[in-house]
Amino acid sequence: MGASAHTPPRWGQFLDVGPEQHAALKHGSYRLAACGAGWDVIVVAPLVLGLAALDVLGLVPGTGHGVVADRSRRELLVLVPPGTALPADGGVPEGVRLLSRGSWVALPCGLLGTWAASWVGGPVLGEVRHVDAGALMRAVSAADADRSAGACP
Repeated sequence: MGASAHTPPRWGQFLDVGPEQHAALKHGSYRLAACGAGWDVIVVAPLVLGLAALDVLGLVPGTGHGVVADRSRRELLVLVPPGTALPADGGVPEGVRLLSRGSWVALPCGLLGTWAASWVGGPVLGEVRHVDAGALMRAVSAADADRSAGACP
């Protein structure tokens, strides 16, 4: 049997949380961290668009990428190499904010975090695997085009 033309979303499974994770997020914690030294951040809104962009990139959940959900704002925060959260040649896609030196973000504490900052695809316990900033912005544009065409939820 041949491979399906449409593989199921891998990151979309993290859009909603189950009852146990819901309860844990209510009691979790986060810390504020400065951008610009070890990483920059690309924020994608809404969360579903950011998750779809990670699928476009073909990234595998649980492989150490710095991906954080701000479930209270329905946004996805993706850690990218320092100094790379800059406008691409085509500009910045709609729904994207770029955070670098001088910006602060909430990062999860512990294995889960809280509603304002929870790991997506598993906690980063070692060194963060950064996502390529330019590739991520192109993937956001592609995922947005797919959503507009009705190919994604």
